[in-house]
This record gives sequence, structure tokens and C-alpha cells, in this order.
Amino acid sequence: MFSRLNFSLQQQFHLLIHMFDGEHAMAILPGCNGRFLVIDQGNILGELSFDKQFVCISGQADWNIHLMEQLRAGIKNYYRKS
Repeated sequence: MFSRLNFSLQQQFHLLIHMFDGEHAMAILPGCNGRFLVIDQGNILGELSFDKQFVCISGQADWNIHLMEQLRAGIKNYYRKS
């Protein structure tokens, strides 16, 4: 499904995401062209793609809107602070 070779393990960061069963520290691996791989407890959840203004242009996963919004906001905020 997703090739880990296209994402940087050295540049990964973590986001604390609120879910129905508690909080999860999800690993975010940046890739090329605004792509990000989302990993929770060793399981690949999916991939998000952003344009240059950090508007989410696609998501390849089966997640709800609440999770998607938290991930989008967290990634955008991480890069604003960097």
C-alpha cells in the first residue's frame, strides 16, 4: 500500500491525537511533495497530502472527520512553528 522508502524516518514528529478510546501519540513521517504518512502504535493508518499553503488536498485512509481535522491542524501547526 505505502512504501516507507518514500518517507523520512529521521524527520518524523509526533502528534497527540484525541480519540474515542483515549489519547494516541501518532508518528508523522514527512515525504516529498507535501505527503505525510500517519502511523499509530506501529500500524500505518494512511497518508495525507498538502499543497504549498498546507491545505489538505487528499487523504488515503479510512478515518473519520474528527481524526482528519486533528491531523491536518497538527501538521500545519508543526510546520508553522518550524
